[in-house]
Amino acid sequence: MSQLDQLLAGDEDEVGYNEIGAGRARGGGAARAGRPQGARAPGSTPRSGPTANLRKVFVGVPVQDVGIGATADITCPVLEPFRLDQPILATAAQVMGVGNIRTGTKPLNVSPNPMCGNAFSEQSVGSVLSGYTAQPGTGITLTLVNNTAAIVKSGGGFFGWAAL
Repeated sequence: MSQLDQLLAGDEDEVGYNEIGAGRARGGGAARAGRPQGARAPGSTPRSGPTANLRKVFVGVPVQDVGIGATADITCPVLEPFRLDQPILATAAQVMGVGNIRTGTKPLNVSPNPMCGNAFSEQSVGSVLSGYTAQPGTGITLTLVNNTAAIVKSGGGFFGWAAL
């Protein structure tokens, strides 16, 4: 498990553990010993998580022309382990469809249909998209589908968490 995954204390393959600091509930010794959860043995010290180095950062989407009726895969490299939280497309790119957002080979779109690019505007409400952790050398790949009658420039970026 990467340092960022440990900081986020979530499992990307299970639903419900995407909140920062929301570690898994485990049947620990306190529950088995009959003590209420959160109770500690006398004289013990509480465990603290390594959350001091977690920061919200930005990964930019390179600007690229997407031709009429074309589909373009745009790779956004990362320099540190990075967990996607909120994608934002530039105003011009919002007219296109978002075919997929992939971290390595792990897709975030489970449908073969592209999403409307407007869902990823800076004014959109609820566009938080908890993704997988991108490692340096892997990056995030954004697939844009241009169904308009003009060439459109991509642009935008991803907000997310990195262990810096």
